[in-house]
Amino acid sequence: MISYSHADWALARRLYDWLTSAGFIAWFDERHIGAGVPAADRLTTTIGNSRALITVISRRATASDWVAAELSRGHDESVQMSGFAFVRLRIDDIDAASAWPGLAHLSWLDVPGGDITQQVGCEILCRLQGRSRSSDVDANTKDVYVSRGTREGEAALREAVCGRLAAQEHGFRLIGDAPDHPSYSPDRVRHVARGCAGHVVVLPNRSRDGTASASDYKSFASEWGISRQFGIPQLMMCESEFVRPQALASAEVALASATELTARDLPPRVRDMLVRFCEDYAEPAGP
Repeated sequence: MISYSHADWALARRLYDWLTSAGFIAWFDERHIGAGVPAADRLTTTIGNSRALITVISRRATASDWVAAELSRGHDESVQMSGFAFVRLRIDDIDAASAWPGLAHLSWLDVPGGDITQQVGCEILCRLQGRSRSSDVDANTKDVYVSRGTREGEAALREAVCGRLAAQEHGFRLIGDAPDHPSYSPDRVRHVARGCAGHVVVLPNRSRDGTASASDYKSFASEWGISRQFGIPQLMMCESEFVRPQALASAEVALASATELTARDLPPRVRDMLVRFCEDYAEPAGP
């Protein structure tokens, strides 16, 4: 799928024509959204059904709520699905990190003026195809299972934590249970998490009136218990201190806001816990 501001339509159309000429089946909303189709529903479904998202970034794109939403969904999809390619093309001098702070950790492929040169074209093809070939994955890269909230208002912290973890120098490849399953299955999670080298919980504040309902944290508690059984390193992160359910109350927690997590320097305690997690991830203890 190609994501773009309609102010950059001409470039997006050239990109679409180039991709189709290279043999890709590309989704381009000018051609594929028909009259009467709810656009928001269609776009969300299309990203979920795609193997890649290419986003065209520019100064004009900062005014587009659609681009912001598609960037966020593309990031989530790349975290949840190891075979999903998330490619970001910057066509002018936009400061992408300032425009979309939650994605400040990501790299951007510079395409000045939208000119798809041979070098740029090769890089785009590599990024589209490279993540789907297991032989191209760094041998030192291991999966980290991420438990996170998907309710309204929980995206900022989730994206900030995943951004820190996905930093290239840590060698993390983040995976998790897809949020569109009709029901939660511990067996499914156990199967996914079995091969992981670490577990991170991004715990949202769902407590009310000083109490925490176990039902609001059912999946978090289940996944925390599963990773403990496997004996892999664990890290729990919250934005602030709050009442946690009994199953999670004794866990050591790193407290940091989304803003602090996207800053260059982390709070010392959070930095120390992250360093310790990285060290345990590199040399995990046996179960």
